Amino acid sequence: MLAIKIISFGCEACRNMEQPVRAALEALTKENPALEATIEQVTDHEETIKCASMRIPGLMVNERLVCQGRVPTVDEVTGWMKEALAG
Repeated sequence: MLAIKIISFGCEACRNMEQPVRAALEALTKENPALEATIEQVTDHEETIKCASMRIPGLMVNERLVCQGRVPTVDEVTGWMKEALAG
């Protein structure tokens, strides 16, 4: 199970964060059709503080902050998701 949180305030970079996340998830689902995942948009300021993201956009995979302040590549997101599934 993957629990993915995209931490954003709705800016363009934040909106762009969803594309590599969905692409990585699609690739992993092809490898493992039984994979379950949720994607949550965290936009509330109080919640972003709880997520410990000091720069927006941010990305959490299974409650671990893996990226902040930039939009990662699909390969980076895929790697983080694989790490989360393995660990």
